[in-house]
Amino acid sequence: IQVKPVTWIAVLILFLLKVPLHRFAHVTHTDLNFVVYGLALVCVLLFIYLLYVMNKRSIASGRAVQCEDTTTQSTIRGHKSTVHNKISTETVTLRVLQVALFLISYTLAREVANASAWKQNPTKTVVVVLTNVAGLMLFALVLPRLVPMFAALMALPPFVDPANVKIMLKTMLFTMEVSMQNDLMMT
Repeated sequence: IQVKPVTWIAVLILFLLKVPLHRFAHVTHTDLNFVVYGLALVCVLLFIYLLYVMNKRSIASGRAVQCEDTTTQSTIRGHKSTVHNKISTETVTLRVLQVALFLISYTLAREVANASAWKQNPTKTVVVVLTNVAGLMLFALVLPRLVPMFAALMALPPFVDPANVKIMLKTMLFTMEVSMQNDLMMT
């Protein structure tokens, strides 16, 4: 797993925001965990929604959206330029999910290693640990199917952005080179 500096910065900012919330508003780490689970759930629901809508749209129309050119101004015939064409929204969504999963894992590790919580309130600690384990297991079952489909969907029209175009061109060039090498070896 490649963790970019942007992801670490987001985690650090969230931890820095947690300090005044805990100090002045008396918000516990467990309370903040609900927000983190909410972020992860929103990401997963976004994946499911986009996959459902795009599958329904492509099946209903009976045709795929066609690319007009590879410029960032107007990449899709008949479609307006959207935020998806200007920035890599799939990367943003996947980074939010990565931060949320990191924080959920952190909470699990924190609760398992917190000896004073086990002594003072073992029932609550067991509930928190089992909830986090169940949540992570649910994500482990769902995400391996959803993330690749989501990433592939967001790399196709009408969501094509400049980064997607670069990857497509590199892939085409590589495929052509391999094909030509195979042809030369055959002759």
